[in-house]
Amino acid sequence: MHFVAGGFALILCIILVVQIFTKTEYDIFVTYLGPLSHTVEGLESIENAIKETLDDELSKEVKEISIRDIVYLNKELLIQGKNDNMFVSSTSNSDAVKLLNNEISVGDSYIYILDKEQYDKVKTSGALSKLSDVTKNVPEGAEIYGIPLKKTEFGNSFACFANYRDDMYLCLRANTSESAVSALKGKESVEAEFELHRKVFECILNYQSED
Repeated sequence: MHFVAGGFALILCIILVVQIFTKTEYDIFVTYLGPLSHTVEGLESIENAIKETLDDELSKEVKEISIRDIVYLNKELLIQGKNDNMFVSSTSNSDAVKLLNNEISVGDSYIYILDKEQYDKVKTSGALSKLSDVTKNVPEGAEIYGIPLKKTEFGNSFACFANYRDDMYLCLRANTSESAVSALKGKESVEAEFELHRKVFECILNYQSED
């Protein structure tokens, strides 16, 4: 028994060490909340699309991008699903909103692609940056805190966004370096995280296709 227990402990230690040394360190965090459920390949395509927008300096700094995929159906889609006798869950929607709010409050994501219904709620909470504070070149069609993804060159240039609805909004979370939660991580660290995400978001916002 001692031999078995010792062997199990050794295997467990090896697994933990391997996980520690092989864990991916992400530079940029993005959260999607909308009706589509992405495949692994679909998420990789979005990551590659973001990397395509980066200038040479940022390309050296941003190597790994994490995209959180949250499925959410707005009221219109819920009603439509029920009318079509599809299985739709209000409980799943509530859980999705909780995940989004948690991410905005204490998560790592700064860049968001949100269904308009939730975008409207988030912007009224004061959690988003004004686009005019992010870039000097605010694209045409933008609102104060966000822009429909399909009104950007970025949203219209990559096949991974072809099935997106027109009411998906691109936005950036506000700088949270003054919050109590950020104090635990360190103000300077959070400032640096925000600034890196701001630069990437600006590249996405002002992306121009070479075609």
